[in-house]
Amino acid sequence: MKKDLLLPVGILASAAGVFASWLCCLLPVTLGAMGVGSAALGSRLEPYRPLFFIMTCLLLAVAFYRVYRPARQDCETCTPPGVRRRQRIMVWIVAVVALTLMTSPYWIGIVYLVE
Repeated sequence: MKKDLLLPVGILASAAGVFASWLCCLLPVTLGAMGVGSAALGSRLEPYRPLFFIMTCLLLAVAFYRVYRPARQDCETCTPPGVRRRQRIMVWIVAVVALTLMTSPYWIGIVYLVE
């Protein structure tokens, strides 16, 4: 696997972990708000939420390390500065979305006025 491919794979894997952790908490609330009666389907994933949380944090840490590590001086095929800047922006966007979705069980009741 090419080195340049590892960062997008890490970002996508991290986003997949966030999505998986979202399924157990926010999915039932969203489906219930839309009137779907099978909203408890997502609650089956609740026992796996800590695993998804840890996986997401680890993959985000790897992505942050990859985009913020110092560039080597002798590198001829390194990522250009413009691309590195876009990669850093994307990692921050994914991190904010991940944090929002991972903490949603704690604040979603306030937003939807659900107890």
